[in-house]
Amino acid sequence: MKRLLALSITLLMLSACGTKVYHRGQIFTEDQKAQLPKLKTKNQVIGTLGTPGAMNADRTKWMYLGTEQSQTAFFKPENDTYDFIVFNFKGDKVVDMNFYGEARKNDIAFSKKITPVPGEIQLNAFQELFMNIGRYSPLGSGDSGGPY
Repeated sequence: MKRLLALSITLLMLSACGTKVYHRGQIFTEDQKAQLPKLKTKNQVIGTLGTPGAMNADRTKWMYLGTEQSQTAFFKPENDTYDFIVFNFKGDKVVDMNFYGEARKNDIAFSKKITPVPGEIQLNAFQELFMNIGRYSPLGSGDSGGPY
């Protein structure tokens, strides 16, 4: 009985060590990547890659980003694939196309700035710990008792 229990616990613990795969953005096939140099118009780009993940305000720069990460248990996730494609347009025509794969991902300079969110509530540690004290109200009374 003890062996069965120990075996069950061991199997349960080992099942938590499976690898998880996370897909973010658009994952491109090798066929799509091979067609990139042949794309000359916006319609061809949309037909091959779909709608862009991001674009600038005047819609002359389209960006496609796709990453695939795998993580085993609690270890740090590893990038398996990283594809970043930027198209520059003049009118409907492709002027320039840049493909940043795994080998060139460090060529991209990301901004460290943080965009403030309107209406974001910023609390200090004291407020986070003690803000809800006294705010409980019985179900259906309608009064939360707090400032909000």
